[in-house]
Amino acid sequence: MLVKEVRATIEKYNKKELEGIVVELYKQVPKTKKESVDEYLKDINAHKKIAFEKESLPYEEECARYDRFIALAKAGYYASPNRIVAKSERQKWRSLVRHYYKLFAAHNEEIDRLADLFKVLSKGTRELVFTTWNTFKACGVAQEEYYALIVERVLKSGFTKQNLELLVALINVDRDDSANLSYVLSHKMPTIDTKEMLIEAIDASYDKDLYLIKNTREYMNYCYCNWHNEKVEAVTVLYFDLCEEKMAERYFKNNYYEKSIYHKTRSYLDFLRRHNFKEQFLTEYERLEPKLDKEGNDRYLYNYYLELIQDSSQAKD
Repeated sequence: MLVKEVRATIEKYNKKELEGIVVELYKQVPKTKKESVDEYLKDINAHKKIAFEKESLPYEEECARYDRFIALAKAGYYASPNRIVAKSERQKWRSLVRHYYKLFAAHNEEIDRLADLFKVLSKGTRELVFTTWNTFKACGVAQEEYYALIVERVLKSGFTKQNLELLVALINVDRDDSANLSYVLSHKMPTIDTKEMLIEAIDASYDKDLYLIKNTREYMNYCYCNWHNEKVEAVTVLYFDLCEEKMAERYFKNNYYEKSIYHKTRSYLDFLRRHNFKEQFLTEYERLEPKLDKEGNDRYLYNYYLELIQDSSQAKD
């Protein structure tokens, strides 16, 4: 029955009959639910008081509750049925994630728990940490937006080597909708000095990247390759920003992980196309032309860029 039908049905019973109904219904309540029902019977407004108390917990207690929640999530207790976390509690993970994200985002000094939650949500895009892989959608914030908040929060204390290394380490996480975290970080570098510092920090992460690439297989190997190459592309863009075009090309070709030289140069051509580096695309295409499909998209784009550059030169004359 609907609630309004229940109300209409019980109207015909007197007080004593209603008491009997309540007792019989209570006998049918599962043991796991009896505690909350007991609280309600003792005080009909208990659920309202509990809700109010949850909204006004001290920050330290909120953190303690978060620590327990995230520990259980990491252990897999929010992903499948178990005796540690009841089904009713597992179903609340979305509201808990949103609550803790807003809580930590509102506390300007909080970094560790904000980053910790980010890593757990990122892991959840590949593994069932919760009941869905759309963890950031459930949180109500895109993965790039979440990472950008962490970047801004960390860099408030300065563009130090330690801070940049921390942010670079957070790039190697599973992705939601192919989010590009390297570019998020590189776009936050306002000066020549900070761009150069970020290049050094990313360079320092390559040994670990290559170790993981060479010692993993299948899906994770594919992920590590993508994350590494994403960082290489971000640094290449930084070199273009620094007006060091030759260094940008050399850096890409020396560090981009690809098994064949041809595919590495092919990837560089694709990189130039995606970033609309017209003149560099023309030069690279002319160098690779004998090996390329002259009737394909590369040839079409080459002619298009060539026409744009020629028109631009004529306009200047």
